[in-house]
Amino acid sequence: MVKQVLLLGSGFVAKPTVDILSQTPDVKVTVACRTLSKAKELAGSVAEAISLDVTDESALESEVAKFDLVISLIPYIYHVNVVKAAIKNKKHVVTTSYINPQLKELEQQIQDAGITVMNEIGLDPGIDHLYAVKTIEEVHQQGGKIKSFLSYCGGLPAPENSDNPLGYKFSWSSRGVLLALRNSASYWKDGQVENVESEDLMATAKPYFIYPGFAFVAYPNRDSTTYKQLYNIPEAETVIRGTLRFQGFPEFIKVLVDIGFLKDESSEAFSNPSSWKDAFAKLVGAESSEEAAIIAKVESLATFKDDADKTRIINGLRWLGLFSDKQITPRGNPLDTLCATLEELMQYEEGERDMVCLQHKFGIQWKDGSEETRTSTLVDYGDVNGYSSMAKLVGVPCAVAVQQILDGTLNPYQILEIGKDADEKTIKSAYRRLLKKYHPDKNPLEEAHEKFIEIGEAYEILSDETKKSNYDKYGDPEGAGGPGGGDFDFGDILNQFFGGGGGGPGGGRRRRDFYRGKEVDFTVEMTNLCDECKGSGSEDGAKHTCDRCQGSGQILIQRQFGPGMVQRMQMQCDECGGSGNHITHVCKHCGGVGTMQKSRNYSVFVKAGTLRNDDIVLEGEGDQNPEWIPGDLIVKLKEDLTKSWGYRRIKEHLYRTEVLSLREATNGGWKRSIAFFGEDDIKISRKSGDVVIDGQVEVIKGKGAPIINEDDEERYGDLYIEYRVVGLQKKVGKDEL
Repeated sequence: MVKQVLLLGSGFVAKPTVDILSQTPDVKVTVACRTLSKAKELAGSVAEAISLDVTDESALESEVAKFDLVISLIPYIYHVNVVKAAIKNKKHVVTTSYINPQLKELEQQIQDAGITVMNEIGLDPGIDHLYAVKTIEEVHQQGGKIKSFLSYCGGLPAPENSDNPLGYKFSWSSRGVLLALRNSASYWKDGQVENVESEDLMATAKPYFIYPGFAFVAYPNRDSTTYKQLYNIPEAETVIRGTLRFQGFPEFIKVLVDIGFLKDESSEAFSNPSSWKDAFAKLVGAESSEEAAIIAKVESLATFKDDADKTRIINGLRWLGLFSDKQITPRGNPLDTLCATLEELMQYEEGERDMVCLQHKFGIQWKDGSEETRTSTLVDYGDVNGYSSMAKLVGVPCAVAVQQILDGTLNPYQILEIGKDADEKTIKSAYRRLLKKYHPDKNPLEEAHEKFIEIGEAYEILSDETKKSNYDKYGDPEGAGGPGGGDFDFGDILNQFFGGGGGGPGGGRRRRDFYRGKEVDFTVEMTNLCDECKGSGSEDGAKHTCDRCQGSGQILIQRQFGPGMVQRMQMQCDECGGSGNHITHVCKHCGGVGTMQKSRNYSVFVKAGTLRNDDIVLEGEGDQNPEWIPGDLIVKLKEDLTKSWGYRRIKEHLYRTEVLSLREATNGGWKRSIAFFGEDDIKISRKSGDVVIDGQVEVIKGKGAPIINEDDEERYGDLYIEYRVVGLQKKVGKDEL
């Protein structure tokens, strides 16, 4: 059955999400944007496109109703409307944004609707959470304490491309960037809570050292005080999560705040056609639109660190064209009108790349009193011929979250229609109520049988203390070794879609395939060496030393930012792209890149007894590139839980819930034939007069899953059949209350 996904937004980070999901079997993506042309541009040939205004609640609800899941990659202020529409239509939602108080208020409604709303599954927030919790749990397990936790993340241009007064370029929504600068901040420092008002946020920025080549400053981001509880570090005295920018950025933004450019209240000056100097003069209340008058007013409204800083910032405002006759793009308010200009002037040019830097710094105190500072640092650059780093690190986790939800991973709480705080009595009551509702003898609907089996599986998890605890902690009743547990490797999530790893056949295998074994054929899109030039990028195979950089791949340039402001920097050669070589006759087949995307066909054998989360490694079959030896293609096996024939598997054993009527349980005299993975059905029966007790387990030896062994002998686990009796009315005595 094809799953329908609606993606709202057409911004910078959406492309990897669309590409990955469009390659997922049985998933169809539709991109929705207010401007249809933008939606079509993102959708390309792999997705559908529609026009949708998310501020129109009726239209939004109507469209959401048509899909199984909604991805909201629009500004966070609209997420509440999207989630409300999803609740009404009982649809899942994924966003990469923070959970705000308005979304938090909808939590009970989300649970009542039985849907999944996944937030904070991008880079920051997202990947940062995973690595923070990973290290914190490791330290706690070894008896240590986290005394301080600092986490700073920044999406920036690569240093050689930071060539504007802000040292910043947009790889995601410019509005989102500026809105984030209006947030207040709170954090723990030396055991005390520090609060920063939004208008003072930029003034708190301080230099922050990660690597010598990066001139970073850092400032706090939103409310960090809650992470003592969320990360389970009550012992921490300092907890700060913040943002990285290049030096000079905070002072420039502080001036924009002081003079009113971050306001989004309606303004006549920014609602009609006008020159920038006229609109600027009206914003600050200058005597005239002459540059000198506007500057004088700016100097009276803003504070500057020193004269050099003032000169740099005024020159930056001039660089933006704010004193000029250039026409504004009226958006109704100062913030959005400024965004239009920033997006025009501060986009990444062809051949430029962005960079992401994320660092966690843990202050650890061990049981013997010794102390340690541990850092976890990620630096990633965008691909000039592919995705930006920000798009990759936000879009890929988002796509993975969508895939997991669509895979229908068993959520026992949702299946039994109860909350995670449900006690044993509530769980049992919900189980019995739903069993009666979906019993195949009483419910003729086609989907009732599958629902009936799911109810049994859900109850098995929640009625077992160990399995319930494992599910609550790891997301899988089998514990940390299951799909939701174990260590998370940042490289894994990227390698599955880019480079050394690889996605396997999607859609999941039937449990029968894991039982019997099966040859699986699949096709996967990979990067291959060009068939014509064999990876050289040259039509005739010849390369010559680059005249511009003399083969070094680097050039030294000098740039002037303003009067008396000159910077010398080393950067990648723009002639040869850093390779040091020049190709005279570029290969027409690959455009000189040396590689091309091409489908490869594979056939792998899933051995009988293979575990549901095993990998099959195809050595040397990873993406090809003339600069490196190919890695491995990793085929990740997963099981389609909707095609499991009513059996559950834990290691080598199979489990099944069989439901009996009260008459069958008390009188006996029945026979059943159960469809099985092997050649013959499983036969179960009771003679007349044989009584079956609710919860009784029958063990059928040798009818479990095959056991893979070195001797290739046929060995099997056991089949456990648990009997549940429908119609029991248990009376509770006083001694049981």
